[in-house]
Amino acid sequence: MVTRDAPARMLRRLTALLLLLTLAACGGGGGGSGSESSSELRFGQLSPGTLTASYKETGMPAMATLELTTTYTGVPGNGAVYVVVVDPDGLITQASPGFTDGKASLTLQILKTLTTGRYTQPLTVRACKDPACKAEYGGSPQVVQKDLKVEGVTLSQSTFDFAGSVGAGAPAQTLSVQAPAGVDFLLSPMPVERTDAAGVVSTVQASDVFEFTRQGNNLVITPKATWAGRYVMRTQLQVYEGYAGKPVTVTYNVAGTDRQPLTLATGALNVTAPDYTPVTATIDLVRNTTLFFPTLYSVQISGIPDPASTGWVQLASSGYVTDGAGRPVWRMTLKFDRCGTTFNCLGIQAGTYPLTATIRVDGYGTSWTYAVPITYTAR
Repeated sequence: MVTRDAPARMLRRLTALLLLLTLAACGGGGGGSGSESSSELRFGQLSPGTLTASYKETGMPAMATLELTTTYTGVPGNGAVYVVVVDPDGLITQASPGFTDGKASLTLQILKTLTTGRYTQPLTVRACKDPACKAEYGGSPQVVQKDLKVEGVTLSQSTFDFAGSVGAGAPAQTLSVQAPAGVDFLLSPMPVERTDAAGVVSTVQASDVFEFTRQGNNLVITPKATWAGRYVMRTQLQVYEGYAGKPVTVTYNVAGTDRQPLTLATGALNVTAPDYTPVTATIDLVRNTTLFFPTLYSVQISGIPDPASTGWVQLASSGYVTDGAGRPVWRMTLKFDRCGTTFNCLGIQAGTYPLTATIRVDGYGTSWTYAVPITYTAR
């Protein structure tokens, strides 16, 4: 017998696959029309009776095949076979039948992104005489059991919502991870988007807003005490061994009114320098809150002659220290040098010079400005 596979049409409806094949016979076989005859196409039992396989959820389209085989006798009465494959689980996306010397095969293909789970709904395979499958050949339909496993990582939840008030934090929540044996994972903290009450959007570090603690296959997320606003972190649980990662979104709404972050502790400076000896003086701002501290944005010294152009007043250092009262302060040390940047120390003359130190602090889209009057006396 000579056979020829010629798919002329594929029709997909939901999970059904319809293929048209022509099957010609050689030798003495003949085909009648209408009722089934002894020479008309008939199929044996499909094998295996249960399709079993395991796959990995990788986040990429899988390309896998499953094979069914059987025997057949006779030829189709009208020279055509319409093969319909129905998969309620929707895993099978293509099917390729073949006929060769009394043996038939059906290659099932999976060409889609697989998600973790176990798929056990049986397949139905039908060999039909017409496109509408109103009449079927002998041995059709047949049901094939299916037990396909897709292994991957599952999360107890992918979104977390926290609510708290300024400076109070919020109760922790736990992300539970189920992973295949021996497969590790990592949650990568990403920059957090903050929107304040005025709608100003800024970015802060995840470590300033959240604390992440790994406990076996659990990850504890603890919101820290922070300023008012809405915080959103969009990240992904990274999974090793080629498994697909999982998106995780953490939202933290903090209600209340922000405190002034700093209080100016240095009301004014009076500096006296003998001869041309450089001297220093400090300005302290007391830190009012243990919340994420805003960064020093700028310190400007204004006066005549202009310190910026002559360099006779400079910001020597700045940083956190503890003052004599045990308070945490942001301390700026100013250096006064009459020589400045002039050649041969042709600096300012003896006299009294009024100055102003303007300190601007920026935090979460808000700015605070502090001004300190300075009197410098050169002798």
